[in-house]
Amino acid sequence: IGILFALIIKCPGKKMKRIGGLFMSFWDVVLDFGLMSALILAGQLLRAKVKFLQELFIPASLLAGIIGLICGPYGLGIIPFSEGFGSYSGALIVMVFAALPLSQEKSSGNKGGAGVMQMWGFQLITYLGQHLWAMALGLLLFVPIFHAHAGFGYMLPTGFVGGHGTAAAVGETFKNLGWEEAEALGMTSATVGILSGLIGGIILIKIATKKGYTNYITDFVKLPQSFRTGLIPKEEREEMGKETFSTISVDPLAIHAALLFVVTYVAKKISELVLHFNPQLSLPVFSLAVLVGFLLMKLLCLGGADKYVDKRVITRLSSTFTDYLVGFGVASIQLGVVVKYAVPLIILFVSGILFNLFICMYLAPRVFSKDWFEKGIFTYGWASGVTAIGITVLRICDPNFDSSTLDDFSISYLFGNMWAELIIVSVGPVMIASGMAVPYTAALAAVFTVVVLITWKMRRMQKGKAGL
Repeated sequence: IGILFALIIKCPGKKMKRIGGLFMSFWDVVLDFGLMSALILAGQLLRAKVKFLQELFIPASLLAGIIGLICGPYGLGIIPFSEGFGSYSGALIVMVFAALPLSQEKSSGNKGGAGVMQMWGFQLITYLGQHLWAMALGLLLFVPIFHAHAGFGYMLPTGFVGGHGTAAAVGETFKNLGWEEAEALGMTSATVGILSGLIGGIILIKIATKKGYTNYITDFVKLPQSFRTGLIPKEEREEMGKETFSTISVDPLAIHAALLFVVTYVAKKISELVLHFNPQLSLPVFSLAVLVGFLLMKLLCLGGADKYVDKRVITRLSSTFTDYLVGFGVASIQLGVVVKYAVPLIILFVSGILFNLFICMYLAPRVFSKDWFEKGIFTYGWASGVTAIGITVLRICDPNFDSSTLDDFSISYLFGNMWAELIIVSVGPVMIASGMAVPYTAALAAVFTVVVLITWKMRRMQKGKAGL
């Protein structure tokens, strides 16, 4: 409590640097991160001690964001974040995307299995379908009746299948294109998505065990205590990574962080350069970060330096940035915007939950030839929040990961959904803000139809081979 109190009492500093339209000193940034760090510690303490929160598996970063939202500038005004704290999520997501090429493990080469192909189709149907459903709902309902922005429906997949990271990226893009409310709506969607993924996933698993849909449990199984509290006992701890540099020369963590900062810097400068020559062309920095990251990784591989990049360390850094992103993102939600769109938001979120239920309980048994519920419930969690939520609900009904769900997902994601996500998140907001929401939705419908036909054809071929 004393540490938290000390962090809250901020000493005024000289305003020196203009950041995001505001004059801020570096101390403002440090103090903001100090406050959020205290909230993350408080969130983890609550997760470790409060049984109710353990039952819902709510992440500490989300708890930190909720506390920051209630007590921060847009709530009670108790926690004195600086005026620019809402801009941190837009920068943090660039670093998260910069880590993707540097943390990607090489494929095992097993790309031809039926499970991988089924997961490939199911992933794309879920991702494209959620985007298509939301955009169609927006154009047919929210725009004509509630006079909402053409991209209002886009906020559903931005938060649900996208998560807080994508909400920050899309919000930043829409903000640059003139729609400042997008980030608050996206963060709200992501928060509702995580909660629906956790709570709804647990309910579905309880129903599935009673109906005999599950293959690896016969009753609702309690997770290990460490998984519930977030505190890992000594005998269960794993290594976070390997030291690939001698500390006599440089700290290994500094090198890995430097790679991400360099990629972020170059991506931002490219975006600014393009904007300088063409003020009408605002390229998403997070998408550029992926391209720059792939180029950097290629150069490292050509020079033989890639073996000094520990992918687990990069992943840990990316996860750290994500925790702060979620905290700042939720804490900076403008409640006035949420209240303004309360009715259409409720309709939007209910429709998203129903879509995910349809995918899990109706479509999954018709796509997967084995372990349909395990793969369906994982996809339900992933499509509601993030991959971590999918893994959480999967582990409840598949404690030892005996199904091939995660293996199939990792390979199919690399060769399918990752690229669809990058393209849609980069192109979608630009087209929508440019008045091309209808052509964009039509293009989504066309691609979605092709994926459904391919998946249906593959399923029929697999049934034929099995003699069904």
